[in-house]
Amino acid sequence: MILAYGIYFSAYSIQRHRAFLTNASDLGQIDQALWNSSQGRPLEFTRRTGEQSIRLTDHVEPIFIPASLVFLAYDNVEALLILQSFVIALGALPVFWIARQRLGAKAKNGHVELAGVLFAAMYLLFPALQAANLAEFHAVTFAPLLVLLLYHFGANKNWGRFALAAFLTLMIKEEIALLVFMLAGYFTISDFRFSLSDGRNLPKRFFNYLKTAPRVPLVFAALALFWFALTMFVIIPQFNAAGKSPYTCRYVVSEDCRQVVRGLFLQERLTYLFQLLASSGFVSLLDPVSLLLGSPLILANALSNYPAQYSGTFHYAAPVAPYFILAAIGGSAWLIQKLRARNIQRAFGFVVGAAFAIAFAYHLYAGYTPIARAFAFPTITAHNELFARFAQQIPRGAKVATTPALHPH
Repeated sequence: MILAYGIYFSAYSIQRHRAFLTNASDLGQIDQALWNSSQGRPLEFTRRTGEQSIRLTDHVEPIFIPASLVFLAYDNVEALLILQSFVIALGALPVFWIARQRLGAKAKNGHVELAGVLFAAMYLLFPALQAANLAEFHAVTFAPLLVLLLYHFGANKNWGRFALAAFLTLMIKEEIALLVFMLAGYFTISDFRFSLSDGRNLPKRFFNYLKTAPRVPLVFAALALFWFALTMFVIIPQFNAAGKSPYTCRYVVSEDCRQVVRGLFLQERLTYLFQLLASSGFVSLLDPVSLLLGSPLILANALSNYPAQYSGTFHYAAPVAPYFILAAIGGSAWLIQKLRARNIQRAFGFVVGAAFAIAFAYHLYAGYTPIARAFAFPTITAHNELFARFAQQIPRGAKVATTPALHPH
């Protein structure tokens, strides 16, 4: 499945590019920044004004520097599209491991292996994740794999690998630090036992617990908060002429909490959340803890005044998709346990099968594979093919002014 996904979406992404359906923003500019990084000019690119700049004016994405090494294997913008497709595809591996571990005690006769495969398929069929795969090239598409690995290593208390995954995840983009903070914080306190009956002693018990809590997740929780503050309030303002992130305008600070809550219940926001829940078989609703871990970016997308963030058809859903898969696994485990407590036979197969069936049905409605309802593979026209002949006539060192659609080529 992983190989099939990687090959198919590499081909689909490349076909979109060759059909001139990619643009200067963002593939052209990111390609230039990565290629320059591979040539010793970290993250340098040319703005629409012709001004030379670096991407730190907008985002902090150090993951792009090691990613630029892909050009050593294939010096073409298409290398980025192939890399992105296979990085997303590899996220199915930790999904399989997590499902097998969380559902293992509830399965019989080896059914847990099949359940792991079904949840891995649910991940690969996730329409919003596929949309992110096809939305040119972005750093956040590295998040699903690394977030899932971070969760897997944390659940197994493999702190060495957890530290490596956390470090790489922090390199993705400034807001991804909030996801690292939530996961690291969760695994720091996951062994603490809360008791409402012991309310007076709770703070004392909690601080005593922190003295013996796992040090690695505790350190990365603090480091993630520090990195988020540093990138948002120091690095980006330092490089941006406006003295702040250009994306903070997408949020309006309001003292009226009711106004914020009402914003979440607007139809387009509810549709966005419905898409994510349907893609995870709706059982994700039964594991609010997993959804809470992804809440910083789930809410950031849902509360934004920029429609692309809650459309489900751009790259913004990539970092939140794994949390809905984690919640689907956790919700299934919870529901199986409840059904078995009522002596309902075959609860395991019913819950896992129903969750996958719902997710598969939604993929048929909104996915990006040939079995999906509105699938349309991009067509390369004879006019498109003329570009190669003209491009060969441009001297290699020439400075070129071009249209957005030609820029990535």
